[in-house]
Amino acid sequence: MKYTLIAIFLLLSTFGYSQNEEYDNVDSGDDLIISQKDLKDRFYLSLTNSYFVDFINSPLETGYRIFSDIASDDVTTITRRDPIAVKSGYQSFLSIGIEPRLNLKEIKDNLAIAISAPVALGFGNAFPVNNARGSTGFGHVQVPILVKLYSGAGSTFDADDDFGISLGGGLELNKIGLFDFQNQGQGSEEVPNSAWVMPAVSLGVHFYRGYNPMEVNLKYGFGPIETQRIDGFGNVLFPEINSRASSVKLSLIYLMGS
Repeated sequence: MKYTLIAIFLLLSTFGYSQNEEYDNVDSGDDLIISQKDLKDRFYLSLTNSYFVDFINSPLETGYRIFSDIASDDVTTITRRDPIAVKSGYQSFLSIGIEPRLNLKEIKDNLAIAISAPVALGFGNAFPVNNARGSTGFGHVQVPILVKLYSGAGSTFDADDDFGISLGGGLELNKIGLFDFQNQGQGSEEVPNSAWVMPAVSLGVHFYRGYNPMEVNLKYGFGPIETQRIDGFGNVLFPEINSRASSVKLSLIYLMGS
């Protein structure tokens, strides 16, 4: 989580710095400084959507089954909390969002380095996986912050190419099962459903549909490999299960105001 907060701070700092400072564009263009004058020429806002190809797996977490026993004196209550494995999968039927993007460095008319944040809200279901307990909720939110290299069409407003690509990498925040009614109020179990941050990479293909630019983007998020040694009831697994948090999303991105 702290890495995401740092990335958000850097993004906001870039915007704030560019809004409060003005510089004349008299140098060769090698500066990374974005003046107030040309900020509007480097800022892009796009609409994004994804249909069905939007899968997420959560990291492995530890939950607890809670047992209450009466001691031999028939008065004292003893509570026992046995660990259980918790891991959720998620499939979104529809994800919608916006992608603000700022070109930090326009190397040429058709080559740029940018930072973007394709925030998305999804409509789909979460479910337990890997013989574990898990979320059974509905909906998700995803907030990546990516540094991208754009080449060709869509890299700058001055690019006149018919085709282009983008490569990106960064971090993304995920939260699945936003509305989890089934796991609420179950006093016999504690089933966590935490948000998490993991690295992510993306590949985009840019082209024109008529006069309007669009992008087909594939993003992959991945966490470290984790070893699951117990199931959702606390029983020892044999063999153990190795898995990782992950996300795969195929998105269509439409530039606004072009």
